[in-house]
Amino acid sequence: MIARIASAPASAPRVTQRPDIRSAAVVRYPFRVFYRVQESKIEILHIRHTARAPMQQSD
Repeated sequence: MIARIASAPASAPRVTQRPDIRSAAVVRYPFRVFYRVQESKIEILHIRHTARAPMQQSD
């Protein structure tokens, strides 16, 4: 997944509440990778198991 994000950083959908952040689903495992693209770098913000409750602003 990280290699796919690196090769096509705009391919994942944006997070509705935070349009500067994108979320990519890991196909084989129940995880989502949250990241943002800043100039010439990709910053991985969070890797979250999809069975967990959705993140709140305080998380």
